Amino acid sequence: MKTKLLLLSLFAVFLICLPQTVDAQLTPVVPEGLEWEIVNGNSVTITRYTGSATTLDIPERIQGLPVTIIGDSAFFACFSLTNITIPFSLTSIGDWAFHNCFSLTSITIPSSVTSIGDWAFKSCSSLTSITIPSSVTSIGNEAFYDCRSLTSIIIPSSVTSIGNKAFYDCRSLTSIIIPSSVTSIGNETFYNCRSLTSIIIPSSVTSIGNKAFNNCWSLTNISVDNSNPSYASIDGVLFDKKIITIITYPMSKIGTNYIIPPSVTSIGDYVFYNCTSLTSITIPSSVTSIGDGAFYSCTNLTSITIPSSVTSIGDGAFSGCTSLTSITIPSSVTSIGDSAFYRCWSLTSITIPSSVTSIGSYAFYYCSSLTNITIPSSVTSIGSYAFYGCSSLTSITIPSSVTSIGGSAFLNCTSLTSITIPSSVTSIGDYAFYGCSSLTSITIPSSVTSIGNRAFFNCNNLSTATLSRDTNLGEDVFLESTQLIYSDTPQTEPIPEGLEYIIDSGNSVTITGYKGNASTVNIPELIQGLPVTEIGNSAFNNCRTLTSVTIPSSVTSIGDVAFYDCTSLTSITIPSSVTSIGNFAFYGCTGLTSVAIPSSVTSIGHMAFYNCNNILIAVISRNTVLGNNVFPERTQIGYW
Repeated sequence: MKTKLLLLSLFAVFLICLPQTVDAQLTPVVPEGLEWEIVNGNSVTITRYTGSATTLDIPERIQGLPVTIIGDSAFFACFSLTNITIPFSLTSIGDWAFHNCFSLTSITIPSSVTSIGDWAFKSCSSLTSITIPSSVTSIGNEAFYDCRSLTSIIIPSSVTSIGNKAFYDCRSLTSIIIPSSVTSIGNETFYNCRSLTSIIIPSSVTSIGNKAFNNCWSLTNISVDNSNPSYASIDGVLFDKKIITIITYPMSKIGTNYIIPPSVTSIGDYVFYNCTSLTSITIPSSVTSIGDGAFYSCTNLTSITIPSSVTSIGDGAFSGCTSLTSITIPSSVTSIGDSAFYRCWSLTSITIPSSVTSIGSYAFYYCSSLTNITIPSSVTSIGSYAFYGCSSLTSITIPSSVTSIGGSAFLNCTSLTSITIPSSVTSIGDYAFYGCSSLTSITIPSSVTSIGNRAFFNCNNLSTATLSRDTNLGEDVFLESTQLIYSDTPQTEPIPEGLEYIIDSGNSVTITGYKGNASTVNIPELIQGLPVTEIGNSAFNNCRTLTSVTIPSSVTSIGDVAFYDCTSLTSITIPSSVTSIGNFAFYGCTGLTSVAIPSSVTSIGHMAFYNCNNILIAVISRNTVLGNNVFPERTQIGYW
C-alpha cells in the first residue's frame, strides 16, 4: 500500500512540472546581442544586433509575439556575420538592414516578406546568391548595391518595380531575368554589372531610368519583347517604341562603327557611355538634340560630324573623348553644356558658331592640345573652369558681348601670352587666370567692378596690370611683383625710366628696384596718385652709376641693403619723414663723405653705413637706436 502511495505522489509531481518543462522547450532562445522592441503590444521589431556570432537564427517569436520586422540598420556593419536565418513570421526588411555585412555569404528570405527596403543589403560584398520570394512586390533603391560576389538572382513575378541602383556594381552578376510583372526600372539599376552579357526587357516595362545598363562591360545585346508599348530594340540597341530616341547602346556590342537610324531625333542621356570600341558614329540630319553624357568616355572616337539640325549639346556630351582631334559645331547650336568637351585632351581645334550664346562650366576643361579658339560675339558668359588647364592655348579674344568671366575659367593656361578683355565685362571670378605663367601684361577695362580672389595670382611673369582704382579687388589678386597701373589716375611727376614699384594694399607704393643707368634719380612723391612710402629691400643694390638720389618726404622707411655698394653715390638727403633705416642700407657707399640723419629716425640697422670709409662725420639724434657697427670706426658722431 505504501509503495502505491509513493508512486502516486511521484506521478502527481511529474504532472505538475510537465507544463513548465514543455514551455521551457518551446520558448525560443533569443541570441545574445539581439535587441528588439514590442510594437503596439502585438508584434516584435528587431532593432539592433551587437553580438559577434558568425551564424544567427532570428526566433519566430519573442515573449510569445511574432517577429515581423527587421528594423532600419538592425544589422548594419555586422562584419562577423556569415549567414542568417529569417523566420516565416517576418513581413518587412528595413532600410540599411544588412548594409556593410561584408562577410555575409547567404541569407534566406521567407515567403512572408513583402518589402525589401532601400540599401537593405548594400555592400554585402561576400553574398553569392539570394532568392527573393514571390511575396515581394518592390525592390528598394540600392537594395543590393555593391554585392559584387552575387552571381545570380531570381526576381519573382510579384515584383512591379526595381529601384534606383538596386543592383549597382553587382559586377559578378552574369544573368538576370526581369519578370513580366515589372513596370519600372530605376536610374542606374544595373550600372557596372560587368559580367552581364545580355538583358531582356519584358512587355510590361514602361519606364527605364537614366544609365540603367551603363558601364556593363560585357553587355552585347538588349532585347525587348515585341509587344512592349514603350520600347523597342534594333540589332541589340535600345530605343523608344517609335525609334525616335536612342536610349542605350550596349557597351561591348561588336563593331567599331555605328550609324544611328534616320528616324531618330534625339540622342538620349549617356547612350554611348564608355563605348570604347567605337571609332566613328554617324548622326543623321534628323537629330535635333544630343543628351547629357551622350558620348561620355568614348575614348577611341576620333571624329564626329554634328549635323546642322542639332540645336543643343548636353552637359558632358563628349566628356572624356580623349582621341577626338577636331569637331565642328553647326550654326544651329545655341548652347554648349557644362563639361561638354571635358578632358578631350587630343582636341586641337574647334569652331564655335555665332549662334552660341553661352559656354558652360568645365566646357573645355583640360583640353590640353587646344592651341586656339575663337569665341563668337554672340557669347554672353564664359562659365567657371571653362578653359581650365588648356595648357597649349596661346591667345584668346573675348568678344564685347561677354559680361562675366567665371571662376577658374582660364586657370593654368600656362601658354597664354595675351588676352583681350572687352569693356563689356563687369566681373572676373576667383582664380580666373591663376597660373597663366606666360602672361606678361594685362589691361582690365574700367567696366570691371570686381576681380575675385587670386584671379591673376601665380602669374609669375605678369609685370604690369592696368586697371581702374574703383575696381574691387579680392584677396591676393596679383603677385607682389606685378606693378599695378591705374588707368584713371594721372601721373603728375615723371617716373624715372627703370624704376620699379608695387602698390601695397591699394593705398601706398614701395620702390622695389631700379634697372636704369642714370646718375641722378629723383623718386617721385606720388605714383598713380598714391604716396611712395617705402624704399624696399635691395631696391638700388649695386647701382654703381648712381651719384645722387632724391628721396621724397612721403617715404617712412629705407629697407635692408637698399643702396648697398652704390660706390659712386656722393650725396643723399634723408627726409624727416623717415623713421627707420634697415640693415646694410648704405653699406659700401664709399663716395659718401657725410650724412645727416633726421631726428625722426628711431632706428638704424646693423652696418647700415659700414664700409662707407669716407664718411668723416654723421649727425644723428641721441634717441636713435643703433644696430651693431652702424658706421666705420673713423666716423665722428655728432648729435642734434
